[in-house]
Order: sequence, then C-alpha cells, then structure tokens
Amino acid sequence: ELKGLLDDAEQFYLKLQELQVKRLGDSHPHVALANNLLGHLYKKRKEYLQAFILSKLFYNTFEVI
Repeated sequence: ELKGLLDDAEQFYLKLQELQVKRLGDSHPHVALANNLLGHLYKKRKEYLQAFILSKLFYNTFEVI
C-alpha cells in the first residue's frame, strides 16, 4: 500500500536528516538533499505546507554557496 511505503520512507528520510545534521551541520548540501527528499515525499502526500518549508530550506542552502 502506498501510504505504508510513504510512511516508511518518511521515517528513513527523517533519520537520514538527523544523522547528517549531527555529522555535517545543518547548512551542508547533503542535509539540503535530505530536506528536498522529504519535501517531495510531503508533496506526494499532499502536505503542501511541509513540502514548501523543506523545499525553501533546500534552495536557501544553495543560495549561500
């Protein structure tokens, strides 16, 4: 079922994000990629506010570089 797969993916991406922030800092491009992956997942689940927030974090990271 798609919902179950998306829920599993969300948990994976959240853990990935958490580990990367601890190791690399919150402004690292790999953290931005994890945010972008989560944003796409939330868009797929029609959670548009969460998707927008994470997409904005992704783009802001690369504006600084």
